[in-house]
Amino acid sequence: MVRRFIRTAESYRRKFPPDKYGESKYRSEFEDYLYNYTNYTRTQISQLSSLIAQCIYASNTLISDGTRNKILRVSKDDDKNCYICGTTINYSKKNNAENSYSLDHKWPHSLGGESSNKNLDIACMDCNSKMGDYIDYADYHYEYISFKYLSNSDYEKNSSKLYEFPILDRFDYSCSVCGKSTQEVGKLHIDKIDPSDGWHFLNLTAYCSIHIP
Repeated sequence: MVRRFIRTAESYRRKFPPDKYGESKYRSEFEDYLYNYTNYTRTQISQLSSLIAQCIYASNTLISDGTRNKILRVSKDDDKNCYICGTTINYSKKNNAENSYSLDHKWPHSLGGESSNKNLDIACMDCNSKMGDYIDYADYHYEYISFKYLSNSDYEKNSSKLYEFPILDRFDYSCSVCGKSTQEVGKLHIDKIDPSDGWHFLNLTAYCSIHIP
């Protein structure tokens, strides 16, 4: 729903650009759309429109050099891994290698995620490019995370990060036993909770190397 509201407001903003019509025009058109096609009251619509406008503003705000340099400096000093998958980050230089560093918006930038310290973290280039604008594990299609494979090696061979993201996010990118994060312990091992059950979202969990069954 959040995604739909933001995309609709953006379409009105493109149709009535603020530099030509002012900020109030596209918001007025967006609010009329909500009034005609939803059951929200005018007061609720006004509040929602204000929040959506803030999201659009945030999505068009770049990360400042000061914020970027501070996060990179702290992350490099602490030798932090990718907060998503736990891979070792190459801090030597910025390039297109999968393990090179990038700053990821935890709440997606395109959906109004702020370019601030609290919403940014170090991620490998591979995870950042594949994460897209997913919000959290509830934003994935669970039916895709179901496999017939019986062995760990079969799962590891046929799985991908797109399947692992929701599982890791479900446990806040931390070991389900000790609670240590990927940035502390590195890559987590995905395994079944109940060995007699199948490889599906509700039966998968994440373990650090110390707590693999």
